[in-house]
Amino acid sequence: MWSAHDVAHHHHRRYSKLRLAELFERTGYAVELNSYFNSVLFPLIAASRLIGKLRRQDSADDAMPSELLNTMLEAVFGLEAGLIGRIPMPFGVSLVAVARRPTT
Repeated sequence: MWSAHDVAHHHHRRYSKLRLAELFERTGYAVELNSYFNSVLFPLIAASRLIGKLRRQDSADDAMPSELLNTMLEAVFGLEAGLIGRIPMPFGVSLVAVARRPTT
């Protein structure tokens, strides 16, 4: 999924769900939630990024969508936010984790 979007936003790496949990656990944190999110839009985003790579696009295309499209995307994203931690998300554009530092 690495793309011009990551470069434009100064990302340094992408993690798998397993790798993210390992990083927390290795440093002593207890992982309470580790889930993919932005799963519903994953097929569209993956297709868009693949097309961008095939066309050798080097821009992130971060222009705001139309108001109608933005409202629809916000609704989809909002619905999914309520599902995180309730049902497993097997894939997604992003990861979310909640980890607790051990008490001393």
